[in-house]
Amino acid sequence: MTTINAISGRAQTDRLSVRINETTGVGFRGAIVAMARWMKQASARRRGRLALQSMTNAQLKDIGLTRMQAELEAAKPFWR
Repeated sequence: MTTINAISGRAQTDRLSVRINETTGVGFRGAIVAMARWMKQASARRRGRLALQSMTNAQLKDIGLTRMQAELEAAKPFWR
């Protein structure tokens, strides 16, 4: 039976629907996955902004930013 499903494309469609449900946040499990992903991204943004804030002017110049740009980015809330 799995061969017939694979030939008809049904098996691939079933896997695709599971992947879509996990990534779009459908259902309780999807909501938890989406929240965890959002928290991970927010945490990474915050760490990056703290790193910008602690850089010297020479380091900022190396990456093409001014002190003012770094301070403005660091001042943003974690959810943006």
